[in-house]
Amino acid sequence: MRPPSKPLMILTVICASLLTGGCARTEHTEAVTAEIEAAQMMGRKAARPVLISAPADSAGLRKCLREITKTKNAYDSLGRHDCAAAYDSAFISTLRSVNPPLAERVRATKY
Repeated sequence: MRPPSKPLMILTVICASLLTGGCARTEHTEAVTAEIEAAQMMGRKAARPVLISAPADSAGLRKCLREITKTKNAYDSLGRHDCAAAYDSAFISTLRSVNPPLAERVRATKY
């Protein structure tokens, strides 16, 4: 049996390096997706206390929204704008699905 040719060996090495690089990218993509999903879950969870208290006045609503803003800003300060957007979107969507008038009030406060 003849040893593999040099071009075949080079092609094999290139393919192997591309495949391992592809795995690393896949793992990175999966990690980012998991972080975004976690941010969405946190947004939904953050909506619960606001829905339960449903403050009647603007001052009370702003007080409830301070923690929401802190979390969103924390994502932004880490450069995770995708997570901040997912958190905010899940928060508002949860409010809108349970209490649409409250969701509109929250949007109007521009927290």
